Amino acid sequence: MLHLTDRPAIVRDPDDPKQVRRAERLVFRRNKTLRIAIGKVLSTPEGRHVWRAIMDACRLTEPAFSTDALEMAYLQGRRAIGCELRADAIEIGVNLYLTLESEAMARQSREDSEIEAAHIASATSATEED
Repeated sequence: MLHLTDRPAIVRDPDDPKQVRRAERLVFRRNKTLRIAIGKVLSTPEGRHVWRAIMDACRLTEPAFSTDALEMAYLQGRRAIGCELRADAIEIGVNLYLTLESEAMARQSREDSEIEAAHIASATSATEED
């Protein structure tokens, strides 16, 4: 799950079992609330589109190598967030994740077709002018 929920609840006395249990329940509620929210986001086409756009911005499919150590650390950190987003989506529901991926592939296919059609149209009009 995203590390947003890894923030521990404050326990003033770690030897007090009541405080520890209360903190554990709080973290459990945070995780549950986040899971529900992610599920709601992934249950809509718009939410899946945004989730995928964020994953794409994380450059999951690109290597994080750079000859500059700071740049490589930055790229790897960005990629790590994308990996967590993907893992969270799969954990929430494999079928929702597969739907997200199939919608992304369909969008890409439509965009590729539009670009190809525009290139063919411009090439045809250039040939007709000659």
